[in-house]
Amino acid sequence: MPKIGKVLRVAAFLLILLGLKVGPSRAQLQIGAPATVTLRVVDSYGKFLEYKVESFYAKDQPNVNLAAQFEGLTFKHAVQGKMYEFRLAPVSHGMEYPAFKQFIAVGEASTLAVFSVPKAVLLPDRDTPWPVTKFVIKPVPRGEDVWVNARPAYAPDISGTDTSETAGVTQDGTFNLHGSHGGLYIVAIYQGSRILKLDIVDIPQFAPSKPIEVKLN
Repeated sequence: MPKIGKVLRVAAFLLILLGLKVGPSRAQLQIGAPATVTLRVVDSYGKFLEYKVESFYAKDQPNVNLAAQFEGLTFKHAVQGKMYEFRLAPVSHGMEYPAFKQFIAVGEASTLAVFSVPKAVLLPDRDTPWPVTKFVIKPVPRGEDVWVNARPAYAPDISGTDTSETAGVTQDGTFNLHGSHGGLYIVAIYQGSRILKLDIVDIPQFAPSKPIEVKLN
C-alpha cells in the first residue's frame, strides 16, 4: 500500500511538471504564447538595487539582442517555453556590486526572477584569514545534539552555490560561524533531527566584539 501511494504522488508530480491540467485553476504551459518577464535585483538585506539589462538573448536566437525592448527590468515580448540568457549591470559604476550573467526559463504568462547580489568582500590571505563570528542562543537549549544551520535570507545569490553554514552548539549555547557575511540570515536551531526554532539574524560583514544573540523563544 505505501508503494502505491508513492507511485500516485510521483505520477501527480509528473503531470504538473508536464503542464497537464489537473484541476480547474491549474495554469498550463502554452508553448509559443506571449509572456512577460520581470527581473529584480536585491542586496543581502533585501534592498532593491538599480540594475540595467545589457544583453538579453533567446537561446535559439543567440545573435538577436533583445535588451532594447526592456521597459526598465520588464520584458513584455517573451515567449512561453523559451530559455533566455542575459547580463545585468549596476546603473552606477563601481566595485560594490558586480555585473552578472544568468539564465531564465519562461514557463508561464508572467515570470518574476529575483537575484541576490552580495557586496564585494575581502578575500582571506595569510595575514587576514577568514574571520570568526561568535553567537549565543538565549535561553540556552537543553539537552544534547544541538546544532544550527545559517543561510542567507535572500538566496540563492548570483553564484548559484550553497552558501549555508552548519555548526555545533556548545552546552553554554554558543557557536561560531566562519567566513565573511553581511546581511540577513535565517538561523535554524536543531536538536537531532527536530527543528527547535527559526530566527532571522542580522550578521554584519565584520564580526562584532560581542557574541550575536539568537533567540530560541
